[in-house]
Amino acid sequence: MKVFCFIAVTLTSFLVVAQESYTKKEAPTFTVSGAVLDFDDQNGLPFAALSFLNAEDKSLVTGGICDNLGNFSIENVKGSTYTLLIEYIGYEPTLINDVKVRRPKNSQMDRSKSANITVDIGAFKIKKSINQLDEVELVEEKAMIVQEIDRKIFNVGQDITNTGGSAIELMEKLPSVEVDIDGNISLRGSNQVRLFVDGKPSMLTSSELLETLPSSMIESIELITNPSAKYSPEGMAGIINVVLKKNNKAGFNGTVTATVGYPTRNNFTTLLNRRTKKVNIFGSYGYMDRSSWFKSESESFNYTDSTTTNYLVQEKSGIQERNSHTFKGGIDFTPNESSSFNLQGNFSPSTRSKMDTINYSEIISNV
Repeated sequence: MKVFCFIAVTLTSFLVVAQESYTKKEAPTFTVSGAVLDFDDQNGLPFAALSFLNAEDKSLVTGGICDNLGNFSIENVKGSTYTLLIEYIGYEPTLINDVKVRRPKNSQMDRSKSANITVDIGAFKIKKSINQLDEVELVEEKAMIVQEIDRKIFNVGQDITNTGGSAIELMEKLPSVEVDIDGNISLRGSNQVRLFVDGKPSMLTSSELLETLPSSMIESIELITNPSAKYSPEGMAGIINVVLKKNNKAGFNGTVTATVGYPTRNNFTTLLNRRTKKVNIFGSYGYMDRSSWFKSESESFNYTDSTTTNYLVQEKSGIQERNSHTFKGGIDFTPNESSSFNLQGNFSPSTRSKMDTINYSEIISNV
């Protein structure tokens, strides 16, 4: 009886110890290290991204990034066979199959231990991404506003919203420039302003020129607030120089522009020139047609004597129309880089009409 009990107790103790030993043993994890290099110069690629994918379904298991030298060390990676995805800006995404993460065969480490094991999977070289382009076209555009020492240049030809109007409508958009109801221009509060066209004084008044010149013919407007002595600037607030469009390409060139608007805002412009190495013959024509409706009310007092006062109330409405033709032609002769001669002429006939109707008028006496 005593012998039987001794054997039973001993067996039970052995099973419990074996079970405890089995449950404490866990699968080891690994710290995976290596490097990502440029295929050509073998330099490390800083902060390249690595993704360890399931070899079967390519789902993401874990990942990490390189340090600033292109080396990586990713912790807590379970032992398995992975597909490694390496990505870096400007380089082709690279897939590397059959990357094994496991204990080295010659490792002397106690296999019963579950400590994190470092595994070096080596260096991987990736290639730059090269895109073959059929054609590359570089287009240089002028800045809308250019500030120079003595002037501010507004490149109005760059803005499509500036087409379809007259030059005077462009002036109204410029800072420090004011245009009154009669088309007279003032600069920084002074009406002592000279108007130039292509750097030369205009023979027309500012209102005559700007109302008849289509905006589609204008390349830029220069506000010269500090004119040099060559402009004889005494007593002037400044100069407004209107620069018209030109074509500098050799050979025969031409452009045609037309706009239509409602109420009547019609424009037509054509520019033609024939350029050789030393001679440029040019001409342009612009047509502008405008009409606008208006309505006005007026009140006036008329004192006839000390006892009689007349009070007049009127209401008017009507339409005003204007159209203009602008012709320009000339020739440039440039014998060398330091000399040039220019001869040009302008002709700008225009008509303006106004019809109004008095809708209401009343004279009240002795007010």
